[in-house]
Amino acid sequence: RWMRSPQGKAPPPPAGGDPPYRLILRQRALWGGMIGTFCSNYAFYFVFSWLPLYLVNERGLSVAEMAPMAGAFYVADGASVLLTGWLLDKWVLRGASLNRAYKTALVLSSAGVGLCLIASSMVTGLVAAAAILLLTGVMDGLNSPANPSVTQTFAGPQATGRWMGIQNAVGNVAGMTAPVVTGYLVQNTGHYTSALIVSGVVALFGLVAWLAIVPEVRPIDWSGYATNH
Repeated sequence: RWMRSPQGKAPPPPAGGDPPYRLILRQRALWGGMIGTFCSNYAFYFVFSWLPLYLVNERGLSVAEMAPMAGAFYVADGASVLLTGWLLDKWVLRGASLNRAYKTALVLSSAGVGLCLIASSMVTGLVAAAAILLLTGVMDGLNSPANPSVTQTFAGPQATGRWMGIQNAVGNVAGMTAPVVTGYLVQNTGHYTSALIVSGVVALFGLVAWLAIVPEVRPIDWSGYATNH
């Protein structure tokens, strides 16, 4: 996407070759991306690992009843990913800046997922819980097209692989953290309320990353770093 508009054209490659890891690790955008990815992944891995047990143990569904409801979450999530990617492309082609388009999707996803998970801890009715669950899937889908697009825009062809590797390595620590923390909370409280709230708060913290830490989304001029650093 960064090659589609003048604002997103990649700068020329650095004279000294591809930027090394030490330069990539000095980018504020990388650290914001790692935090934002961790926060969104924490909420996703919470749902991915605990949703079936939550529906059975907390909402009282049988295994047969749980399966289609859990499946509906992933259908909503997948449909949202496809639609979001299409809408972002259209928005950028119509003149929206990469910064505005991608950050809007990331902010809406962080806020939406966080608030939905916290709301899930408060509702008692099964219909309301199911509706919030589907909305959570929709909100989660907003993240997937925008997150790697931000990375590719900042890093450009010289550093995208290494940048994405670092960001995903840190972000996927949430895959180890969320299931363990959730299990501890459920075991010690007997309910999923605190686990839902913790996951929601972590998702909301992603707003700090996308709004306050990640700078304006635009390609980094690695040639300048090669010359000055």
